[in-house]
Amino acid sequence: MVDSSEVMQYILMEEFPGFSINSGTGVYWELRAAVKKENASIIKEINPAIAAISTDELNQLRQKWFWYKEPKPEFQWLYQISPVLLLLCFAIYYFYSQGVRLKALSVKDELTSQLNRRGINKSLRLAYSLFLRANINFSIIIIDIDHFKVINDKHGHLEGDNVLKSLSQLLQHQLRNSDTLGRWGGEEFMIICFNTELNDAVAIAERLRATIEKDMKVDGKSLTASFGIADIESSPGAGIDNLIRVADERLYQAKMSGRNRCIPDLASCEA
Repeated sequence: MVDSSEVMQYILMEEFPGFSINSGTGVYWELRAAVKKENASIIKEINPAIAAISTDELNQLRQKWFWYKEPKPEFQWLYQISPVLLLLCFAIYYFYSQGVRLKALSVKDELTSQLNRRGINKSLRLAYSLFLRANINFSIIIIDIDHFKVINDKHGHLEGDNVLKSLSQLLQHQLRNSDTLGRWGGEEFMIICFNTELNDAVAIAERLRATIEKDMKVDGKSLTASFGIADIESSPGAGIDNLIRVADERLYQAKMSGRNRCIPDLASCEA
């Protein structure tokens, strides 16, 4: 028979692995048998067997009942380095997310949240690559706000910034999903129209021009813009730089011809 407190400790250790108990100090114990009253005669057979147990065997029983040694984890080294691994994973994630964010910011215009010139150039290279590989034509539209310097001089740069942001939002809402909008610089925007012939790009530009004149006001007067349009297939010469040069020339002609108009070719401003 063993003291009830020792039995309780043993039960706890059996039910909860890893539960550490040290009961080996100052514990008196004696190994005895207990049976029901009607089986009292069995004691006469059990007691001699208990008496025959050697000291080593008794110590083994004592270790099992009164001393519990917490096992060491097989992968204890993993617990030791896991904080380092966790910190390393966090650092990797942090720098990766920051890199993604910085990469996104590097091609975004801070004021309008549209692509900046760098982002537009990347999209232009993609469109030109598709043209060279699959002969998929594309057009560009360069938009310049008319008399924007007057707005800045009269109302200040904050108002000028508001005009740029409002125009950016209007253009974005009017474009197709396949079109790419960006701020080309200053008061100029560029639209890349993928898989779009020149005539279709002219129709898009004319619709945008009319919408800007109708919906955007400054000092109660309509805001207007001029448009230069070119497509890669019909532009003389070759390459992205030449395409931009042609669109710029047509934008300049739109300005010189009275502003608030779309110029898809030089002949249109002479007619």
